[in-house]
This record gives sequence, C-alpha cells and structure tokens, in this order.
Amino acid sequence: MLNKATSIEHRYEQLKSQIDSLPQTTLHKAFKGELVEQLDSDGSAVELLKEIEEMKAKSKLKSKSKNIRSVQVR
Repeated sequence: MLNKATSIEHRYEQLKSQIDSLPQTTLHKAFKGELVEQLDSDGSAVELLKEIEEMKAKSKLKSKSKNIRSVQVR
C-alpha cells in the first residue's frame, strides 16, 4: 500500500512539474513560430517590417500637415 502511494506521489510530482513549465514552453514555441503552421499569405517578417515603417511614415506626414494647417498667420 505504501509503495502504491509513493508511486502515485512520484507521478503527481512529475505531472506538476510539466504543468508548471507549460507557460514557458508555450512562449518559447510562440517566439520560434512553432505554434501554428506558416501560411503563404502571411508574408515574411521583412515584408511586415516594411509595411509598419511605411505606416509610421504616413502617420508622421499626416500629423505634420495637421500642425501646419493649425498655425495662424497674423
């Protein structure tokens, strides 16, 4: 009986250890891109960065043009 309890306790500790490391494992896989299959329509990281840079540049131009219009000449 004691042997069976020890075996169950050991298995519990193993499973608890796996559960405790699960969030870290999930994050690791997420950053490596291993959680989902890569789709061709997703594009590459380089393309995404270019798109973000273009959006930032457009945003800066819009904010500059708004500031110029709001200045009143006397």
